[in-house]
Amino acid sequence: MDIETLTLLGDSVRSWCEDNASLLGKMEHKQPSNELLNQLYGTFNSLGILSILGEQETHHEIEALAEVATQLAYHSPSIAVMVVQQNMAAWLFTEAGKSAPEGWISLPVYDAASEWRFQINHRYNQGQLSLDGRWSSLPLLNVATHALLPIAAKEGRDFQLILLPLTQNERGLSVSAPAVTLGLRACPTADLQFAQYDVKQEHILLSGEKARACTELLWSHAETCMMAIRAGIAKASYRTARDYAAQRYQGGKIIIEHSLIRKMLADFYRETCAMDESWRMMAQGLQSDQPLRHGQVGVALKSGDLLPWLTSDGIQILGGVGYMEDYIQERRFRDAKQCEFLLGHPHARTLNLWHHESE
Repeated sequence: MDIETLTLLGDSVRSWCEDNASLLGKMEHKQPSNELLNQLYGTFNSLGILSILGEQETHHEIEALAEVATQLAYHSPSIAVMVVQQNMAAWLFTEAGKSAPEGWISLPVYDAASEWRFQINHRYNQGQLSLDGRWSSLPLLNVATHALLPIAAKEGRDFQLILLPLTQNERGLSVSAPAVTLGLRACPTADLQFAQYDVKQEHILLSGEKARACTELLWSHAETCMMAIRAGIAKASYRTARDYAAQRYQGGKIIIEHSLIRKMLADFYRETCAMDESWRMMAQGLQSDQPLRHGQVGVALKSGDLLPWLTSDGIQILGGVGYMEDYIQERRFRDAKQCEFLLGHPHARTLNLWHHESE
């Protein structure tokens, strides 16, 4: 996608967020209702930003989705995560040659690929796949019409992507109440409980090596988008800190004139620009049919590690009011910690990178 189109897309999303600031604030300050979440789905679906990767002509436009994500994250990281995971699901359906069902789709964005096999137990009885256990922290599970889960089957069995309908009561399948979280409040999570749940053949979306390859590509695409979300949070935090420092008086002068504040803001701005440039360069160079290389994943993990420090600096510049909801800086700090763990625990993923590099 050319720069002019990307800029126009970003401006359109930014304008929508500014025009609907009250709606975004309402979703972020308390557990949003199912009606509000479904209303948001209808609005975004009509805008076409929930199926960017689901359309044939834009199927590999990761840069376009990342641009949407970073603009949304400036105003609401929660909603940015929701849009990214919905597009990831739409991408998988297109790869499978099927149309995505209407409504939110729950996809595990809080787990790394290496952690999937530990989520639930798999059993085969005369070729029938049966599931037991609990899959924790699935996003939007309480309003999703379907859950899309990767099953890393053991004992040499095929890797599978299964699509579970959640709109009907099925034996052995239950959804917990939404969890109350400190970060990403507009994107509620819940647990999916299995009790000898038999997976039907029609529930298998993809299987075998194609399913494994598609899932690896999916996480590469998601990694780039999560970097864009972190950049959006960092830019919003910097803007709030800079504007406050330019207005607040202390010791007889505006605090931005204090050398320490100027130094903090300069470092903040430099790191924010570097974070924004990193995801853009990665998105431009990303091959649509190849997963990220280990070095690129390392850069993505670094952005997740850096963001909480940047938002912490933003709170320090605001002082005591940084912990109050009036300036939204406290929410960005909570969201930053949550975004650090998207796509899996950073320490476990760093160890996994080390393991592959040492082979």
